[in-house]
Amino acid sequence: MKQREEGIARYHEIIPDWEEFAAACSRPLPLTIRVNTLRASPDDVYARLTGKGFALTPVAWSDELFVVETPRVSRTIEHWLGMFYIQEAVQTLPVYALDPQPGETILDMAAAPGGKCTHIASRMQNRGALIANEPVGKRQPSLMANINRLGVLNATVTSYRGESFPMHTRFDRVLLDAPCSAEGT
Repeated sequence: MKQREEGIARYHEIIPDWEEFAAACSRPLPLTIRVNTLRASPDDVYARLTGKGFALTPVAWSDELFVVETPRVSRTIEHWLGMFYIQEAVQTLPVYALDPQPGETILDMAAAPGGKCTHIASRMQNRGALIANEPVGKRQPSLMANINRLGVLNATVTSYRGESFPMHTRFDRVLLDAPCSAEGT
């Protein structure tokens, strides 16, 4: 607890309006979905979900993201068919920064539950090699389920700790988002 308090205290010095910042951090983020372009287009997902009564608002900086104003979007056939992934918009930023390209060899060092990993695969258009590494064994089933549900064909799941990952392979890009950028740590 003391370490956490010390970590937070250093931000008091650099954030001029601490109360406003703390209040913003405590507000829940809106529910967003990322269209899985391996299975559907953003226009198709928008039409299908709004046709079922869901209120969707496009996210200005990404044609793959929609804010969902209506709950229970996870209960739709479109979700089960892997047409979209429920994911906070902020969680997509590491993948946009990584800028994966088709044909590359990419390593995701901490891939579960699969939001960023499957986003990388869709940006690669399922071409190239994606190593989805998850060192925590109990997190692998959710990773593999999402890889399968979203139609990712270019991923291989591995289970190495970062310090013991085999060094005989070269990667074009590596994503290590640990701890997860959406956890606020």
